[in-house]
Amino acid sequence: MRILRLLALFSLLLAIVFFVSYPGFRSLPVGIWVDETPTGPMRQVRVRRAGAQVFVQTWAACGAGHCNWGEEVAKLHNGVEAVTFDAGYKTTQLQFVAQLDGRLRVTYESNFGRQPHAVQFLSRWNLRNDDASDAAARVILHQVAERHRTLPPAYFEQVINNTTYVKTYYLPPNKMREEITSKDLSTVHISDGEFHWQRDTATNKYSRYPDKMNPWSTFTDLSEIAGTSRIIGHELLYGVPCTVILFNTIYGDRLQYWIEDERHLVRQVKTPNGNMTCPVIRLNDAMKPDLFKYDPKVTNAGRIHFGAHFKLQSR
Repeated sequence: MRILRLLALFSLLLAIVFFVSYPGFRSLPVGIWVDETPTGPMRQVRVRRAGAQVFVQTWAACGAGHCNWGEEVAKLHNGVEAVTFDAGYKTTQLQFVAQLDGRLRVTYESNFGRQPHAVQFLSRWNLRNDDASDAAARVILHQVAERHRTLPPAYFEQVINNTTYVKTYYLPPNKMREEITSKDLSTVHISDGEFHWQRDTATNKYSRYPDKMNPWSTFTDLSEIAGTSRIIGHELLYGVPCTVILFNTIYGDRLQYWIEDERHLVRQVKTPNGNMTCPVIRLNDAMKPDLFKYDPKVTNAGRIHFGAHFKLQSR
């Protein structure tokens, strides 16, 4: 009998180890996760729950900063929670597995780019509650995020590194037109609510892919990025009172933002890669519907195909 009890106990222990170690039986932990030694394609992941659904928001490596890929509902893929991003010219799947040591394993699969497969281990990042300077700055950054999430019809003029000029027309909730000109570039980007169109006016070529990104994602996530921030001054910029915030990411990137005190709009950004400034911002402009339409047949434009879709496989 003693041997039978020992065998039963051993079987129970094996079952417990299996259920704990098998990824399909470990729920995806809620929180913010970062790659502390950024060598892979993903910089940051935020996991939240709403009822029975798990939402995953991701930020990819993008120059000196982050590219917000947006938020998707996680779904089980071969027993592992995963999200898929379809940009038309490329499809990327991220699979998430909670590790016993507290980290989050992220498997990256893509059909486009120099790094089609990667595995990263992200660590949990917690916002410090005892940093009053950071808390004061994040209040403003949160106001910026809310302002850009709820923008009315708007017109922006931007100057990037004193070489590139951008005119932006925005019609909520998801239509936008950007006219970009520089010494060697002349392109028009149109988001019509269903597709994003990019047209090279010099060659009369265009590309098209699904339009899922929030057009203001650069500014709607400032309060979510891992790092520390503080208010470093107050200045008049283009005759408008602004608060200047210095943001240091956990990767050592030094970012500065000039934010309007009244409207909470970003008027200037300085990064290690250069400077972007907005000399003109007008809200509630009347927008002609034709600004957000594009038909390649009108100009007999040729299409550029960047890549082919493929079925993502688990590893």
